[in-house]
Amino acid sequence: MSQPEIKPAHQCQSDDRFELVTERSTAEALLRGYRGDAVAMHRLRELLATTDQNVFRYDDHVALAVAATKIVKGELRVRKDPCERKDERNRRYLDWIMKYRHDTVDVAADLRTTIQNILGLAAFESDFGRSRFATHGNNLFGLSTSKDKPLPGQIGIMLNQANPDQGMSMFPDYLTSANAFAQTKGQLIKGETEPAKFASILQNRGQFGLVFNRPLATYVEDLTKVIHEIAIRLHCS
Repeated sequence: MSQPEIKPAHQCQSDDRFELVTERSTAEALLRGYRGDAVAMHRLRELLATTDQNVFRYDDHVALAVAATKIVKGELRVRKDPCERKDERNRRYLDWIMKYRHDTVDVAADLRTTIQNILGLAAFESDFGRSRFATHGNNLFGLSTSKDKPLPGQIGIMLNQANPDQGMSMFPDYLTSANAFAQTKGQLIKGETEPAKFASILQNRGQFGLVFNRPLATYVEDLTKVIHEIAIRLHCS
């Protein structure tokens, strides 16, 4: 078993990336990978030393027992496994990657950006494929246009009731939608791999993340977080 990322509770972000472990057997199982790994044990002792100065005098057995106790007490927190499928939110990310990763590879390569940037943008703009424009028109990138300027691969348009000359493009599938993005707004982020800059360019120059024609203050931060969550799960099988 690989070593989980364990941190003192006061060093952990107050979000859902860390979990409290209340069962002693679970805590001990998480720590088994430390046995026989001198580097990992030293790192664990450094964490324990923030509250227990004697920890470097303990043998491995005692140090692991102390760590297990602190985990159960909530003094040490364990990062959740990004590849586990019990959590609904985690499954949503994993299923998204599994479903669209293959179709994203060439698009990302053509734009000289990362797979996680493209997958993250599509997930964010379409609410993981649950938005009305995604379910009815396979528009997973929030691509709008006018009646007389169809986008590449577009098969229809969902018109805006407030402005009947404007609407959201409809596509036959995800890949066509992704290619339409790449050939249009995607040109703005060509060569950009850093998530926050990627998101900022799309908002400032591509008019993404607008509400009543005003920039949404949290757009860059929120999109960047989704991209990060995609990135840490790309290696999951």
